[in-house]
Amino acid sequence: MWRPWFNELLPHSFAGQDATHDVLSALARRRGYPRGSPIGRLPLARPRRRGRTRPAWAALVQLLRDFAAAPASPSATFALEQQLRERMRELGRLGLEWAYNHVKPREVEALPSHVEFEATPYTRLGRPTPQVVATLFGKVRLWRVGYRPTHRTGEPTLFPVAVQLGLVAGATPAVAERAAYD
Repeated sequence: MWRPWFNELLPHSFAGQDATHDVLSALARRRGYPRGSPIGRLPLARPRRRGRTRPAWAALVQLLRDFAAAPASPSATFALEQQLRERMRELGRLGLEWAYNHVKPREVEALPSHVEFEATPYTRLGRPTPQVVATLFGKVRLWRVGYRPTHRTGEPTLFPVAVQLGLVAGATPAVAERAAYD
């Protein structure tokens, strides 16, 4: 029966950061990793700032607990999978947003003030600007630092992080690939 394993995976006192870490650690132990191994200490496992993943984790854990507490049926299984897909999609979206926004240095001053691209000099803008990016998990907000042509030649503003990520027309490469086949 799977319930003892399920109860070990989901601690009884879900209290935010530590409970998320406990969930991942329990899963790692079930997979054979020793206690304290790096697998349980992933960056997204313990959200520290603003706790944007905390409500998504709490909803996921509650969904699984509710399913485990109720009688099993085909309709309940169907509903669980549908809801779980949406909860996991939201966690993926939050994770992508965090990862994409950490590709570049957090402080604008840490970036070079002048760069050259295709023989044209560019000057860094004073603050990051947002861009909504389409991903397979939904839309995320990317904060990027732009560079304008120094001599105002009419060239478009460059956003190096968007180039690094392979963004095209506000979409990730995975979305672009999917659009090519649809």
